[in-house]
Amino acid sequence: MDAWLGEAYFCRAYFYFALVKRYGGIPIIRKVQHYPEQSLEELQVHRDKEVDVWNFVADDLDSAYKKMPETSQRGRANRYVAAALKSRAMLYAGTIAKYGAANFVEGEARTLGYVGIPLSAAQGFFQRAWDAAKLLEGHYSLYRKKTDKEQNYVDLFLDKESTENILVRDYSLTSNTAHSWDATMTCRFMTADGLSRAYPTLELIERFNGQLPVVNADGTPRRFDNTAQLMQGVEPRLLATVYFPGASLRGKQFDMQRGIYERFQGTAADEVGQNPPNRQFRHLAGKTETLYDGMRIIGFTGISTDDDNLTRTGFYVRKYIDYNRAQSACGLYMSTQSWIDMRYAEVLLNRAEAAVELNNAADARTVINDLRDRAGAPQLTADPGIDTVRNERCKELAFEKQYWWDLRRWRIADRMLDNTKYHALMPYYVADEKKYIFLREMEPFQRSYNFEKKFYYEPIPGGELGKNPNLFPNNPNH
Repeated sequence: MDAWLGEAYFCRAYFYFALVKRYGGIPIIRKVQHYPEQSLEELQVHRDKEVDVWNFVADDLDSAYKKMPETSQRGRANRYVAAALKSRAMLYAGTIAKYGAANFVEGEARTLGYVGIPLSAAQGFFQRAWDAAKLLEGHYSLYRKKTDKEQNYVDLFLDKESTENILVRDYSLTSNTAHSWDATMTCRFMTADGLSRAYPTLELIERFNGQLPVVNADGTPRRFDNTAQLMQGVEPRLLATVYFPGASLRGKQFDMQRGIYERFQGTAADEVGQNPPNRQFRHLAGKTETLYDGMRIIGFTGISTDDDNLTRTGFYVRKYIDYNRAQSACGLYMSTQSWIDMRYAEVLLNRAEAAVELNNAADARTVINDLRDRAGAPQLTADPGIDTVRNERCKELAFEKQYWWDLRRWRIADRMLDNTKYHALMPYYVADEKKYIFLREMEPFQRSYNFEKKFYYEPIPGGELGKNPNLFPNNPNH
């Protein structure tokens, strides 16, 4: 009986966490409501303060931890799953308290405490996040089954027996729950159908190793015999996260090519500037059939002047791609790899971030170096600051549906996404040299991204407000 009750506490906390991070304070319902037996006035519950909702989530997860067993059926919660969720939720609350106190939109909802958490609560939430993460120590471990660090990192997202998995969601063809990750993360050249519109930006790539070595000391583009040479010396975790030009999948090569230069002279900076000196010698194309001197101008995997379904940045997502599946089995609603909702690496990153916020950078360094060792990355030689920990989180959890929420809880989305455009790394073939070069250019469609401060909280839907006027005032500027 306790196990069932514990799981109920966990489920309630899971859903309240999803609501509070979107809307701030919402009504806390502790007892079952009965309609139509109860009056309308009893059912129209007032909003609670945001800080009270976060504390409610913490209390439910504490109850879940106490009542649930240490192990559970795959895909279901146990006490350590509850602790993992608590580490995530309390970290959110702590950062919203600390950084939301300085970056916010005024309004009646904030004045009443329905959005925003007092700065004084930040340290307490960070401590609870650290304590919860520490509970998992010795019960889960980073995945290290293979000595090849690149392949090891690839496989941790596909191995159902991973020591890192905390909470997963399974899919299958027989239950009609299969998804389309393989078909929509890579291009049709590698799959049965589907089209990709998920392209890693050059800014993400540069988080790992800094700027790639594509320019010589004198500013001229470095020449490569083939595009695969670009991958030499790159962190294994990055190669396992992103498909680079020259990488292979299902017996085919990612032949990303933006175009052909008949010849190329001068610096990379001049060529991407206002008056490119070699532009009259450059050939681009919209289709792979278009040739220059008998050679395809663009590759089968891009980059096209008019096809929005091939990479626009020179890279594709590799994380979660099931390389074991045949191309014919990689169509829409044919993928069955599990989605990892929570894994131990995230819990370690929660712990590291909370540790830095609590002025315990030494613990953060220990945790980050464990992650870096598994990733094949250099060890930290000094205690990290908050920017180092955040950057490590961005690298480790790329494409795991964390970054968007991290930008929001850190309250930096309005700066990071202020009419922001992203860059691509464009491979070109230089015909007279029979060599390849790479140019750092703007993503060719030049999509811009914006985030207004009011977006830190979503508006309470009009339909809900119509049913319950006690949900007013709505969130600021909505």
